[in-house]
Amino acid sequence: MLNPLPTKYHQSRVYIFKTMGEILVSPFFPITTVIGWYTDQMQSLITSFGDLAYSICYFTSLDFDNYSSKNNICKRPAAIASFVYVLWLLTLKTLHCFRKGYDNKKFLCTTDFWAIFKYVFSFITTILSFIWTGSTDGIFIAWIIFTILGTAYAYAWDLKVDFGLLNRRVKHWMLRNKIMYAPLVYYLIIIGNLALRLVWILTLSPNIAQKGFGSP
Repeated sequence: MLNPLPTKYHQSRVYIFKTMGEILVSPFFPITTVIGWYTDQMQSLITSFGDLAYSICYFTSLDFDNYSSKNNICKRPAAIASFVYVLWLLTLKTLHCFRKGYDNKKFLCTTDFWAIFKYVFSFITTILSFIWTGSTDGIFIAWIIFTILGTAYAYAWDLKVDFGLLNRRVKHWMLRNKIMYAPLVYYLIIIGNLALRLVWILTLSPNIAQKGFGSP
């Protein structure tokens, strides 16, 4: 990836770094399909980013005389890195919605306007998880509330906006008139999407996943 020489897929590396640069300044320019797609995929790299931060911490602070303490040393920096990465991505996606509204000369009550609430719920959920200390207090209760609200909202968005389902008075109950596969496939997708949404909440809340559910 960091090879500057014009060998081994040099043009591909240039394209990736060019795209990353465009992503950093994307709120200042019209949002293209490529930028939207890349930033969507970057959200799936939250766990990988935390693992990368942990690995960098681990290999840059090796102490063979105190090997057993390494896990405790690097967990906090990795958690902070993941936290910053998530907030940056959510902020970026929110700014993209505002930018699209600006370019379209219409924002209130549009799809981009309602999409902001997905990122707001995720933003609050991430912050509450990060500052939670491990006790059943107001922060944990607030996290549960925003988790339920955010999951329900994002789940309904997936089915209605992204998949075009949840329609009434259609040939296939709660689906749509035109489908490519058997109705059972769509009903299984609806169930599976809910399971993935629940997993996504734990991805946004690594602190609670580790302290509350014993995740490593």
